[in-house]
Amino acid sequence: MAIPAAIRAAIRAVIRTAIHAAIHAAIRFAQVPEFKDFFKPKHHYVAHAPLDILKLGPMRGFWCWSFEGFHQIMKRIAADSNFKGNVCKRIVEVWRFQFGLRYYRK
Repeated sequence: MAIPAAIRAAIRAVIRTAIHAAIHAAIRFAQVPEFKDFFKPKHHYVAHAPLDILKLGPMRGFWCWSFEGFHQIMKRIAADSNFKGNVCKRIVEVWRFQFGLRYYRK
């Protein structure tokens, strides 16, 4: 069953409003000093959920365990590298190297 154009436009408007609300909430969250160390990388996905729904449709079957597993890999890279400089940059470098090895081996 096809969804009428007017309903699709209304749904898009609601999702765009949700996107703006998520962005402004993240900005306000960052401005509260007591919440400085509370923000986690997994909170980042909440900001993308409305846009993902707009692009991909309902989030049925959208499982968060793959993201949790990915965070575990990133934490392991950070802990194993014993790097004292820019840890985020080091994680990206190691991940890019590992991904390249997997791609090259195929």
